[in-house]
Amino acid sequence: WMFLVFGLVSLSFTIGPYLGLGYLRLPLPSLLLHKVAPFIRVISRYAVFVQLAVAVLAGYGVLRAASALKGRKTAAAAAVGFLLVLAVEYLPPRQSTVIAARPEDSPPVYRCLAGLEKDAVLFEYPPCAVTGLAMSEYLYFQTIHQKRLFNRHFENTTIPEDYLPLWWDLDYPGAVGDPNNLALLRYFGTGYLVFHDRSGTETPTLRPVGLGNLEGLELVEDFGKAAVYRLTAEPATVLHLFDTRPFYNYLEIRRPLPALGFEAPQVLGDGRAWRIMHERGRLRLVNLLEQAQRVAVEVMAVSFEKPRALQVAVDRSLRQEFEVDTSPQLVRIPGIELPPGGEAELIFNSPEGVSRLPTRGGGTLEASVALASLRVLPDR
Repeated sequence: WMFLVFGLVSLSFTIGPYLGLGYLRLPLPSLLLHKVAPFIRVISRYAVFVQLAVAVLAGYGVLRAASALKGRKTAAAAAVGFLLVLAVEYLPPRQSTVIAARPEDSPPVYRCLAGLEKDAVLFEYPPCAVTGLAMSEYLYFQTIHQKRLFNRHFENTTIPEDYLPLWWDLDYPGAVGDPNNLALLRYFGTGYLVFHDRSGTETPTLRPVGLGNLEGLELVEDFGKAAVYRLTAEPATVLHLFDTRPFYNYLEIRRPLPALGFEAPQVLGDGRAWRIMHERGRLRLVNLLEQAQRVAVEVMAVSFEKPRALQVAVDRSLRQEFEVDTSPQLVRIPGIELPPGGEAELIFNSPEGVSRLPTRGGGTLEASVALASLRVLPDR
């Protein structure tokens, strides 16, 4: 009886927080459990407890049935019957999934990747599902094409801590909209960007950037739902790091949540990937060279609802102030000095405060301006 009750209670947890009866929504036990002890992220995982209870109950049933059988022949016939039932359960479905084990059996895009030079480094794009989880198929097909991947797989990485924020940023499909990020991919040895159209699949992603219009990419081959691009951008000399509030909400990655800063880059109606800023936000520039540099930052800026001032401080010293309106415009911050291996800090500030923008979920988002298409250029 204990396992029967345990199984029924666990089953009630897997149904969901509410039971719909016409216009009524009746709360179920899983609603209370999720409020009191939300230790399981997906309530359907309680099915594991249901399976445990069913397995134990089945064992009791087999024991009871076996004790009721008389004679070896009867017991043997019953055993054969049980095995036949199990065999039926393990029959393959009509439309079984075909697992590729060699390039010839793989999708065309992976056959193309298998034919690239042996030391090629790839960045598969988009890198994450909309949930923030990595695409497991990228890792599987790596066993087919045998090329190194730039993609990060959660915390299983040897990336130096100083560079890890770049990989976090590139988890967002919109990040490649910054030309300096394509240059950084080249700096870290990446030679190819592999695009996958995830629309209409079981693993959708945030909206990707239109790659055909980006400088620094050259189409190698288009496969319809996938394409291979060669990275032609000059390798970056400066690493840029935005102070970004994480968009993905999952337990595998634990990141601090800054009070201010930028929202994760997302592709909006004009096709650009915009980083929406709260009242102020920080951008760090790290010199990747062993010699001093003088650089300029160019970025597109737009204001929400009304024109507003945008102040830019470099290393805590107010450098420039721009008037940003509701149409995208180019903002240039010149004369940024970077010592060998050193860095500079840029603070963007909206002295006129923020606007409260409605979100799809019915809430509001505090926003002042948004930035897109960042470049770091030599300032001669």
